[in-house]
Amino acid sequence: MVAQKRRIARYADWAALLLLLLAFPHAAWSQTNTLQKLFSDYYEFQLRENPSEATFLGRADYNDRWEDPSPEHQKVYRESLQQFLNRLRAIPDSGLTGQDRLSYRLLDWQLKHEIAGVDTMSTFFSVNHLIGGHLNIFSTVAVEPAKTVKDYEKQL
Repeated sequence: MVAQKRRIARYADWAALLLLLLAFPHAAWSQTNTLQKLFSDYYEFQLRENPSEATFLGRADYNDRWEDPSPEHQKVYRESLQQFLNRLRAIPDSGLTGQDRLSYRLLDWQLKHEIAGVDTMSTFFSVNHLIGGHLNIFSTVAVEPAKTVKDYEKQL
């Protein structure tokens, strides 16, 4: 009888510990969720900023627009990239493991590279018969869905 009470008490202790662990999630879980949310937000941002690429990936959400190479938009784009970099750096990478740590480092590199590219392109951006967004028009329109009136209106 005493052994049975000890066993029940031990199970109760384990159950209490399990409830505490579930009630107070580990900081790394929150950190990983925050990082995954950042990855998702950045991916959607890139699709929004590159609608022709989104079309090639099968996403028709942005078929009603084209890329905006204007200097004003490039400034807004750079500020958005900087905000993503700030959000990334607000997540400490020390608690990350494996794939999350690698993805963290790759996104850090990519954001820094993109920011540097925006700064360079604002100085050297050109449009001619070999370079420019106008060359994407025909290939993008060819893969856009064209089954409904709304699809055709988005192309206009």
